[in-house]
Amino acid sequence: MNRRVPIIKLYRTLIVSIQTEVDDDLAEELKDEVAHEARIQDVDALIVEVSGIDVFDSYIAKTVRDLAQICQLLGARTVLVGLDPGMAITLTEMGMEMTGIETALNLEQALELFGGTFGGRDAVSGPDDGSHGAASSTVTLEEDPLTWVLSQAGRKPQGHAG
Repeated sequence: MNRRVPIIKLYRTLIVSIQTEVDDDLAEELKDEVAHEARIQDVDALIVEVSGIDVFDSYIAKTVRDLAQICQLLGARTVLVGLDPGMAITLTEMGMEMTGIETALNLEQALELFGGTFGGRDAVSGPDDGSHGAASSTVTLEEDPLTWVLSQAGRKPQGHAG
């Protein structure tokens, strides 16, 4: 199946990078796919990256809250990354509470929230067994994390300098 929004598994974390407008169909697709992947992949966390969105409106906020609640019920925490200051101000002025969702400025900071490790594997050097873990690529925090994540899904970031 060809996903409109990539869902990348990095050790015990799902990373969802929303780079397009979210309509009703996409919101339902995301909820179904994230719930399915969180369950079958036995993940501890979901990172939702939104730096590619021009407008973070109440509909997208509700979708992210729904994703967080789904993951929380499945035992995983959610981190929202990539909000710009204007989006944060708008959400505050609208009274939108993002209860149960941690935030980070960027993907690198979100990964650091997990202590630099994923399931006993170092986020910089990969697993101790000499393999590279995530689809035979080592995550190096010296390169732009969003670019790496999207490259794993065969996509390029839109409107992102990296």
